[in-house]
Amino acid sequence: MKSILIILLFVVGATFGGCLSDNIDAPDIKPRLIYPPGGVHYKSVTNTTDLEVRWNRSPSDTQQNFKGYFVQLFISSGSASLTEEDSIIGQEIDSVHTGRGDTIYTFHNIPPGRYTVRAWGERYPDVAKPDSVVLSQFFQFISFDNDPKPVSAPSAVYASSGGSPNTVNLFWQRSPDEANKGFLGYIIRYVDTTNTFNPKLITAMTLQPGVGIGVVRASIVVPGNLTIPSEKPYKFWVKSIRKDSVESSDSIGISWSGAERLPIGGYNNNQFKIDTGVFIGAIGTGYNIAAYDATSVNAMFKILYDGTTVSFAALHGTTFSSQVDTAAGLDAGYFSRPFTDAELMTATSVSLPVLPTGSTSGAEVYALLPGGSRARIFVSSVNSQYIQIGNNLNITVSFQPIQPTYILPYF
Repeated sequence: MKSILIILLFVVGATFGGCLSDNIDAPDIKPRLIYPPGGVHYKSVTNTTDLEVRWNRSPSDTQQNFKGYFVQLFISSGSASLTEEDSIIGQEIDSVHTGRGDTIYTFHNIPPGRYTVRAWGERYPDVAKPDSVVLSQFFQFISFDNDPKPVSAPSAVYASSGGSPNTVNLFWQRSPDEANKGFLGYIIRYVDTTNTFNPKLITAMTLQPGVGIGVVRASIVVPGNLTIPSEKPYKFWVKSIRKDSVESSDSIGISWSGAERLPIGGYNNNQFKIDTGVFIGAIGTGYNIAAYDATSVNAMFKILYDGTTVSFAALHGTTFSSQVDTAAGLDAGYFSRPFTDAELMTATSVSLPVLPTGSTSGAEVYALLPGGSRARIFVSSVNSQYIQIGNNLNITVSFQPIQPTYILPYF
């Protein structure tokens, strides 16, 4: 029995000895993958034949086996899709190997046309093959129109207060450079003009112009005051911008604010009878438009009709601009500048213009109200007539409340 026990122990010992015989005397080396750049961008250097290509660094950029980037330039043909690569035409027309950490390269003598850039990550080659090129499995690309022509801003911009205290409508003629291959659209920025300490320039939007001729319109929602009145004045700038994010060297600007859109609530709240007095301003905790007897101290103007012409007669310090416009609505009219007080104070009565037969437009009247607030008053028409069933006028108002620290001369 003892001899059997000794043999078994020997066998077990031999088995354990075999499992521990493989010593770890070096690290287990596994090559890390090389990835392409995170994105590729281009810039057509204005009025030159230089093409600047930029890229975001590869996630592999800090690896010891990462050598740099390989960037290729091709002539291509496509539909200008941002997500699909063009069809490549022929072989590369130029290429470059760059070092790790590089993110920009400029190709020279590149005429205007359609191109595609491919950017790869590049790994150090094996020692046994020092002249080989080892690229990432995939590449990043961008297909684009190389158009180095400059773009110019619109020649003029117009504005009006939108349908809320925080909305401003902008309107401008199209840039003459919209036909350029590289033209993208317009970029709109604004700044709070009441902040004199450190005003921040805010980019509102980049707006593509669409198809056709004529004008471009945009509605901008801006921050307002935290307390009533909500309206604040802002300075807006419009610039043209190319597809490679190069902006026009010039810009066009205008200052404006939002306004209250009245009346608020209730069916027929915008209907006012002939010979009625009209009040516009603070009612309760907000702003609204209301009808009063023409003899009331609250009435700011009176509606008159002589059988042919509708007119407004000023009451209790209200004055009007002598300019009365026709428009399709409160959001259809735009202004190149605010009216001055002198322009508003010249008229104590105004007449609404006669509308052509079949017109669907209405009339806009501009008023400076007691206390300094302002109103753009729109009277709609039906079949070219202001007077509607029940001897009523349909009136809506863009109202600019007087501010405690500044006057807003906008409509």
